[in-house]
Amino acid sequence: MTLIFIFTPSTIRASLPGVDAVLVCHCRAKSDHEIRRAVRNGAVTLHEVSRACGAASGCGGCAEAVHEIIASELGAFEPRSVDLDLNATH
Repeated sequence: MTLIFIFTPSTIRASLPGVDAVLVCHCRAKSDHEIRRAVRNGAVTLHEVSRACGAASGCGGCAEAVHEIIASELGAFEPRSVDLDLNATH
């Protein structure tokens, strides 16, 4: 079975005022608050967050949402890929 999420924690909060916590990882019943806490305690990658709180350690359907939370806690969205011109002179 494949789960497709068409929401992110930030879009849920924007559309539902008063929502305190958003269940992000259904397999492990982890909310965005628990994921944010893991990042604030030093987890900065998906693997580290998974080890710290269990989020994204089941089916993986929440991995993109967990990435968004990590990025928002770190203060910037990281690009998925970077094109480097190693022949450029500066």
